[in-house]
Amino acid sequence: MHDAGRIVAEVVTRGRTHVESPYPPALYIPFEDIDFDQLRKTESSTHCPYKGDASYWSVLPAAEAGKDAMWAYEQPFDEMIEIRDHGAFYPNKVTVEAKPA
Repeated sequence: MHDAGRIVAEVVTRGRTHVESPYPPALYIPFEDIDFDQLRKTESSTHCPYKGDASYWSVLPAAEAGKDAMWAYEQPFDEMIEIRDHGAFYPNKVTVEAKPA
């Protein structure tokens, strides 16, 4: 995933796709594959009755367009522990590209 020509996250094989109807599938990327130097945690938060409380980060190179572009459940409910230490990006706020194999 990148914005303004900068790679913010790169998924090789360890991403987790989570499907929750009626939302489109979300790709959760391990924190170690995300360049947090290009992100800034915001004060935004939301609550999901299935996953817990989400925190948000803005993509700095994208300026206002990148506000709250990434979310993560830092302390998800036990049933969703597999997304702990993973972040997901809104596809309308960053560019997602598949790398050729």
